[in-house]
Parts: sequence; structure tokens; C-alpha cells
Amino acid sequence: MRIRWLLKIALLLVGFAILASATAALRWHLSVKSTASLAGSLLLAIFGIAAFIAFNWLLETKAQSIFQNWAREQGYTVLRFQRAFLSGAFSFWTTSRGQVVYFITIRDNQGAERNACVRCGSFGGGILFNNKIEVKWIDESEAS
Repeated sequence: MRIRWLLKIALLLVGFAILASATAALRWHLSVKSTASLAGSLLLAIFGIAAFIAFNWLLETKAQSIFQNWAREQGYTVLRFQRAFLSGAFSFWTTSRGQVVYFITIRDNQGAERNACVRCGSFGGGILFNNKIEVKWIDESEAS
């Protein structure tokens, strides 16, 4: 579903680049070469933005996969799964930009609901090169 939205946004941006190039060519009486240069620059910028969006989508998908695999291995049912704006229970200084932190609520095998912060990825390798996950339980007692 996210892919469809990304494709729609990309097509919209390409259409905007074509429209902006045509408008500039007509308004400023640009030559064909200048119009092509303008269109190429706009398309290059659009592809750069699209690559940035795709890379962030890849990071988010990988982090969700790591978390879901961990929850399944532990036998937990995920009740709430939300990206943390800041690093949550983890220190700002020990969380790299390549790591992803979530606030979660899970139900364990005994039916107890637990809250925690999870950090996916390693400090040096980030999320793409490491499947490490760290959990800090917000509840008083530790879960296994």
C-alpha cells in the first residue's frame, strides 16, 4: 500500500517537473536546450527526493521486521507499536541515527500486558547491517 502512495507521489512530482519546465519555457522564451536542462535538473531533484523516501521506507520496514520477529520468538502478542519521537528510555547519546526506537505494549503468555521501549539495530551498523534488538521494560518487574 505504501508503494502505491510513493508511486503516486513520484508521478505527481514528474508531472510537476514537466509543467514547470513547459511554463518556464513559454514564459521566459527559453531555448530547447535551456528547457531540457531545466527539466533535467527538476527530474534529478525529484529522483533524489524519491531515493530519500525509499531509503527511509527501507529502514522502517527492516526495523518492523526485526521487532516482529523478536515478538514472535518471545511468544508476545503486540498490542501497540509506535515509533518513539525521541529515544525514549534509551539515552540520546547512545542511540545512533541508524537505529530505530519504538514504544510498545505487548501481552505475554500469561496474559499480562507490558510496556517497553525497544531499539532496533546496532550503534555502528545501524538497522541495515545488524538485527540486534534491545528492550527496556517500562514496568517495574523484568520480563524474560
